[in-house]
Amino acid sequence: MSRTILLAVPALAATLTLAGAGAAAAQTWIVNPSRQKPADLTTEQLRAIAPLPLPRESKGSGGKAAAKGTPQVFPGFVPADEPVPAESDALPPPADWNGPLIRYDAGNDDSRSKGTSGYPFTTTRVFPDTAVSTAPYRMAGKLIFRDSTTNSWYMCTAAIISYRLVLTAGHCVYNATGKRFYTDFRFTPGYNATLGTQPYGQWTWSAVYTTPAWQNGGGTVPNVSDFGIIEIANQTIGGVSRTIGGYLGYYATATARLNYNHLTALGYPGNIDSGGRMIANQGETRPYGSSSGVMGSSMAGGSSGGPWIEDFGVVGSGQLIANSVANRIVGVTSYGPAGGPSPSFYQGSSILNADFTAMRTTACARLAGNC
Repeated sequence: MSRTILLAVPALAATLTLAGAGAAAAQTWIVNPSRQKPADLTTEQLRAIAPLPLPRESKGSGGKAAAKGTPQVFPGFVPADEPVPAESDALPPPADWNGPLIRYDAGNDDSRSKGTSGYPFTTTRVFPDTAVSTAPYRMAGKLIFRDSTTNSWYMCTAAIISYRLVLTAGHCVYNATGKRFYTDFRFTPGYNATLGTQPYGQWTWSAVYTTPAWQNGGGTVPNVSDFGIIEIANQTIGGVSRTIGGYLGYYATATARLNYNHLTALGYPGNIDSGGRMIANQGETRPYGSSSGVMGSSMAGGSSGGPWIEDFGVVGSGQLIANSVANRIVGVTSYGPAGGPSPSFYQGSSILNADFTAMRTTACARLAGNC
């Protein structure tokens, strides 16, 4: 269900400072000069926010091919001292969570697990619900933001990639057809709509970034670099100023590793559990043009910006592994099929590339301790 919600909540910043709007090769971002934390939205308000529609595949790349460069890996982190989730009263789930199971029959049982696109996948709730407050799930969460032109609120998905930075899709931070940034970003790690209080609260923003390829691409997808980064302001926890990544941990990231890979995508799709529970989607990725890849999926709007993670999970004692760096983000949810999820059932991601690296470098350098 698609709907626009207007919420009576305090605006986070009266003015925005535009920076980095020089040459096309430069990074583009806006800075929030007033980083005080606004009042948290209630779980009921969060439930009511509509998912940002997932961009549908269109003709044209939306940007010239970017140089992939030498593959790079940026390490992740899990703190030795585990954060303690806030105690919360349980709320009843929305009525449509227990609705009928929707089946998309395409002639035989085999076709239902992969759709007409032919990409096998598994989509499921993250379960039990308490799992979302543990690593590595808690490093992903729900991202909400406001379109200042329409005053409408929307939701996407994002993931922590350094001490203060979260990664999402470019279309979740910048409206490429309207030529404007969204604003009033709030990130809720490990969000769960059945809780009266979210386990690690809501975190506000200091700055937001996107790539020139997304900004100048006209909003068409696949796009060579549909990426966005949000700098998250510190919170005072137990009398100590904490960064979100230092407190909860963060994912590793790696460029040029998207395709011919087995990945787990995390998201809050509005078409599953009304975007109220974290959903995990697993499948194999395959090239789709020169700058993106696709994976079978039944997720729709709201999952935009969700991380595509290789070697996801917690390594067991004595486990034989081929790579010692687990939980690396190699892409984010960018687009879906032109006709919607059914019957094709796939999603696409831009390949993390030199544009991503340049954006990350710019965001890391803006404030000491960001990375």
